[in-house]
Amino acid sequence: MLIEQHCGEILRTVSFKSLTSEEKERLIVLISHDIAMAAKASQSDIVRTLIDDELFGNSGAKYTLFGQSERSLSADQAAAHNAMAITASLCEDFVNGTHPGSVIFPLLLAEAERTSLSIEQMLDAATAGLKISMFLLDMYGKAVAEKGYRPTTVINTMSGAAALALAQGASSEEALAAMSAAAGMVQGLAFPFQEGTEEWFVQVPLVTHAASLACRNAKALYFRHTEFLSGERSLGRLLGVSMDADLPDNLSLTRIGVKRHPVNSFVQPVVEAVLRLQNVDSKLIEAVHVMVPPSFAAMPSLLNNGPLSSPNLGLLSIPISSALALIHKGLDFSDFRKANDEAVLALANKVKVEFHNQLSQYDVHVVVNTADGKQESVLKTSFFYPSLADELTWIQEQYNQPLPWVGKLIDWYNNR
Repeated sequence: MLIEQHCGEILRTVSFKSLTSEEKERLIVLISHDIAMAAKASQSDIVRTLIDDELFGNSGAKYTLFGQSERSLSADQAAAHNAMAITASLCEDFVNGTHPGSVIFPLLLAEAERTSLSIEQMLDAATAGLKISMFLLDMYGKAVAEKGYRPTTVINTMSGAAALALAQGASSEEALAAMSAAAGMVQGLAFPFQEGTEEWFVQVPLVTHAASLACRNAKALYFRHTEFLSGERSLGRLLGVSMDADLPDNLSLTRIGVKRHPVNSFVQPVVEAVLRLQNVDSKLIEAVHVMVPPSFAAMPSLLNNGPLSSPNLGLLSIPISSALALIHKGLDFSDFRKANDEAVLALANKVKVEFHNQLSQYDVHVVVNTADGKQESVLKTSFFYPSLADELTWIQEQYNQPLPWVGKLIDWYNNR
């Protein structure tokens, strides 16, 4: 079956009601998490500066977080602002190194605020968008990365367009047309979506604009490329991916987790394990042994112990992130400004990463040797796939302020 046919089948058949109970809970976890992290990030000077200068060009445009009384000038601006805030938190949802919710949720929440879209309709569209995203990730993710592009942006221009189209009342065929328009835009916007740049804060808002524009364009097209993923001059051809495929066995939303530290998803379990150590004086550390699953070896930057060409690249490094966490007893994005400091580099060089076959997914084991003795910390993958109750407790600890949209979601979920 052609990839487009699989996409059409997903768009026709999935809804919030079609999910398992575990998937339904995870979807509420993911949306609540991303909203809370966006709210927290938006209070920081760095994110405010990014939004004012990079996103709106210091034009004086108004923007707001979802659920607050002051509205943005347009739904597009609202989606772009919140996409940037989620992304800039660096604590967004994640699946195989991508962050579909950072695109899909802002688009749908903006549409819900703009129209009379119900929460259930929004969740139906979110379900379809996330399933499409995971399907395209399984089909194209590796090829996109190998070509030097960021899978989050390339894939979720299409999944975001599909989700938004459904939220706007489109049929599955019309949503597929929006995906077709988005696929054409992905190829045209390939340069801004390149991996390795530090413009990812702006790339994700750009994706929301592209997805929204694709939905508008699709309605005006008399002809569309029906084989936009598998035909001649299609995205699949560009990436060198097979024209047909079997539907992956697992498109469960339970595959999607939440990040709790402002680092790469492979680095975060190590940071969490390090921060669980008690009363470690970084000046007395003699060696840090980090044991990770063999799959981590696919990302060479994880082993980089500096110095770094850009301090922000420290969030991709286990030694640098671990050193900063040990020195500061915590880790904020602003800490990476010190990634090339002498003390940080000296400690990073004491961090040794080993790959262990006994560990899987995001399981890690950290051993810190100091002049006073040894401490160990073991972290299991399940920490990043929390229950709704655990996630709400964690959100309260991180951001103890009202989150109207989260409250609406939880009330609806509990009373449905």
